[in-house]
Amino acid sequence: MNESLDFVFHDRLDPFRLEAAKGKRPAVGPRSVNIHLTNLCNLRCIFCWEKSPLVIPKDRRIRHLDFQLLKKTIQDCARIGTTGICLEGGETMLYPRIKELILFIKHLGLRLEIYSNCAVETVLMRYLALADKVNVNLSAATPRNYSRIHGPRAAGAFQKTLDNIYALTQKKKRHPLVQMVFIVNEMNYGDIRQALLLARNAHVSQIKFKLIEATTQTRSLLFSDRGLQELKASLKDFRPAKDGVKTNLEEIRCTVLHPYFMKNRKALKKNAWHNDRLFYFRAFHEKRLPCYVGWFYGFIDLNGRVIAPCDNVGVAVMGNIHETPFSKIWFSRRFERLRTAARQGTDPKNKLWQECRYCGFAAFNRSVCRALKEM
Repeated sequence: MNESLDFVFHDRLDPFRLEAAKGKRPAVGPRSVNIHLTNLCNLRCIFCWEKSPLVIPKDRRIRHLDFQLLKKTIQDCARIGTTGICLEGGETMLYPRIKELILFIKHLGLRLEIYSNCAVETVLMRYLALADKVNVNLSAATPRNYSRIHGPRAAGAFQKTLDNIYALTQKKKRHPLVQMVFIVNEMNYGDIRQALLLARNAHVSQIKFKLIEATTQTRSLLFSDRGLQELKASLKDFRPAKDGVKTNLEEIRCTVLHPYFMKNRKALKKNAWHNDRLFYFRAFHEKRLPCYVGWFYGFIDLNGRVIAPCDNVGVAVMGNIHETPFSKIWFSRRFERLRTAARQGTDPKNKLWQECRYCGFAAFNRSVCRALKEM
């Protein structure tokens, strides 16, 4: 089962966001703001840009966003119409004041989405269960592969993760929508079918597969010739079970089976937002794809910078919440210019938009285009 390509109204202000997307200035704040809380983590995932044992870190300092600044920013977001907050790390549940932060967000009546590896103390599950959606980073289906992929500190963490997922999905009164996030690479492509079974047995609502975003230091995780052939063979005849877990595997299948997959490789140098990247596929094959992310989503990194149009494809820093309130940044002329340029079409051949090869919002942008045509 695949995510619908039709535009879905998440809240009562989405019609205003959609109408405003035809102009330069947003009518209200973003439907959701993604915030990177901390770089502290209890695992060393092999594909991680910062903690991977394959990566030589230049800065080992543990950093957290200031709690009082977070509260002020989230209140500011709620004031301009934002209805959702998404928390990422590192490991979000290791943020020093995560319990207070979760309770504060829910007290404001905001929808809360959290990314977590769930390999944390079970007592934290009572707070994680307050979220509306939990994305569990789990890219292995066996204890052996879990240790290989999620790091030497992961002894016993595989079973703990499964137990904690089950604790979330079996909450009697209220439980969040739980989505498993599986990063497909050379070491785990053989686990895909077993991961689907694992997710169903754990009563997970959906599983999202993502192709690894490799850097120079993690390039060994890209698919070998043999691995690619085996991956293609396993996906070629894949058909999702009608009673199975919701998944985007059909989208992954189309990408992997595309004739240009792994053939049109391109390297990007490290910039202010992330490490260098090795591109080996395109998320969309249109020459240009209009981007409407800047009307619906906001992104704040660990340094407090507001990145646009998204943190996966960061082409510009719009401002910093340490210096300027988020609302002023969101409605700024600078952001208006970026939105206008993005709406005209992101062309990966253009240096500004070359990172859009990895666009994680391609289906979303197509759905907005369709909705605007129907208006």
